[in-house]
Amino acid sequence: MKKVIQIFILLFFTNTFCQTKSPELARARKFVEISLNNETLHNVIVKKTRNHLFDKRTIIGIAESALFQIYGKANIIKQKPYKTYRVNNFWLIEGSQKKNEIGGVFQIIIDDRTGEIKRMTHGK
Repeated sequence: MKKVIQIFILLFFTNTFCQTKSPELARARKFVEISLNNETLHNVIVKKTRNHLFDKRTIIGIAESALFQIYGKANIIKQKPYKTYRVNNFWLIEGSQKKNEIGGVFQIIIDDRTGEIKRMTHGK
């Protein structure tokens, strides 16, 4: 009987939580849809600011987030220290290779005005 009550309580709170989140999720979806489909709305990023919005630490965080998912955290971490270069409005981040190590390193290019990943690859 205890388990039945626990399951009932769990289902009740899960259902209540989902219902309270549903209008917020609908609002979020609508905002994203309108924002991405209406080019006349105010948006600093779309206007391609000339300012650098991201510093080196933030760009590395963006790079690692994507790289870890694709190539694995252990593989990317062992390529530290990363080499970072700012070229115009882009960051190039590359992995380092130890002496006598076989294989390639990652390279990722990120727009420092938008945080958008423009290219990501890993050598063999």
